[in-house]
Amino acid sequence: MPPIPPLIEDIRKSMVVDPLRADSRTIDPGSPLGLNAQKAREAINWGQADFDEPFGALSAEDRGLLYAYWNQKRHVEELSEAFRQIFSDGWPDQPLIVIDLGCGPFTGGLALAGQLPPTASFDYIGIDRSQAMRRFGERFACKVNATNGLPNIDHYWASSMADIKWPQPPGWRPILVIVSFLLASTSLDVKCLVVPMRSLHAHIRINMITTGNP
Repeated sequence: MPPIPPLIEDIRKSMVVDPLRADSRTIDPGSPLGLNAQKAREAINWGQADFDEPFGALSAEDRGLLYAYWNQKRHVEELSEAFRQIFSDGWPDQPLIVIDLGCGPFTGGLALAGQLPPTASFDYIGIDRSQAMRRFGERFACKVNATNGLPNIDHYWASSMADIKWPQPPGWRPILVIVSFLLASTSLDVKCLVVPMRSLHAHIRINMITTGNP
């Protein structure tokens, strides 16, 4: 699988790898916060944890960092490859609206930012039940916007699809929904996922029509 673009990997290093390795609990690079891979994955419940809650001596922020350290890079690689394949014939003429369900720490946004030209832009809506993950995602998104050579991103956050509030109608633009990692949940109720997704899509389309754009 192709490597993550250097600018994206630099952001991950500054926000995830460096803080963990500088932490006094870290014994060696393979044991951030003193936990080996197996113990760390137990602490984050293989990505299904309640990241707003502490776990033993770990804070909610610690758990988010561990998740990003062990899981995020691989997910960014996977989504980057998916975007390359989906848009192999070229990117849409209009800026994308990206809805990332179970967004975690802005993983889908990082992957897309690494594939688009720096002159591009997109609206990103990150939906995650964890407030700590949404805060982490916000820091990532701000870091992307502050980095020369990466696209500009307007970013919004919500705990559920029903909580999305648009500051203005989005106009007639393509919509990309990222849902792949949410489908890894063993407790996912597909109907409970699809019904609000269809309602959200309809809401966006209604807003598009009310703008008067063709």
